[in-house]
Amino acid sequence: MRSTTALTELICIRPRGMRIAVTVAIGHPYPRSEGDWGCAVAISGLDEGLKTIHGHDSLQALCLALTFVRSRLTAFVADGGRILISSTSEEFPVDAYFPSSQGKGKRRPARPAPRGARRSR
Repeated sequence: MRSTTALTELICIRPRGMRIAVTVAIGHPYPRSEGDWGCAVAISGLDEGLKTIHGHDSLQALCLALTFVRSRLTAFVADGGRILISSTSEEFPVDAYFPSSQGKGKRRPARPAPRGARRSR
């Protein structure tokens, strides 16, 4: 990959406990001679090689690349694996990095005020 837009280091733990150092790298979207755009993605350690995600324009190519990474990581967890942040060994918050649109448009219920607290009007 020539240049990266985003990069992170993770530790993936397979269901049987095997630890794998994983690097997720997403390249800069680039115009292709076919008229569409490409965005390189590498998930070294889980997948080998570089994949090119195609989109109508640079934004779509980048969004689809991010969606691909989310689906790969969530599939790993769904299969019984765990993902940790390499630098802290804390659980990798997939939803914080790749928010789901499933809750879109739904209002969260208001939290009750603590006892004795006044509500502002």
